[in-house]
Amino acid sequence: MSVPVVSQTNSATQANIAAQERCVAKSCFSLEIAKTPEERTQGLMFREILAQDHGMVFIFPQSDIYPFWMKNTKIPLDMIRLDASYNIVDIQEANPCTQDPCAVYTPKAKASYVIELNQ
Repeated sequence: MSVPVVSQTNSATQANIAAQERCVAKSCFSLEIAKTPEERTQGLMFREILAQDHGMVFIFPQSDIYPFWMKNTKIPLDMIRLDASYNIVDIQEANPCTQDPCAVYTPKAKASYVIELNQ
């Protein structure tokens, strides 16, 4: 699947892709940035709520297969993976982990960015 990200409300470089609101088709989202290893590890863990139009974008230093899991994540999420050209390459629904071992969500294709939003 390759669907381009249609627009952004402000111009942005690859280094600050999530600094402003992002739009796909007619849906816009305010995204927190997780670009350091520590921020990517923490992600949305322990959050009790997430506004419907908010999420988090994980920025990776290179395109690759980045499996995710939902340990300590309390909110069901959609994981949208984008390649270096901001095309959607995979979408998965991920549910909170309720028992060990937690499910691992491995994408179908390499990605440079992962956006997590409410399911």
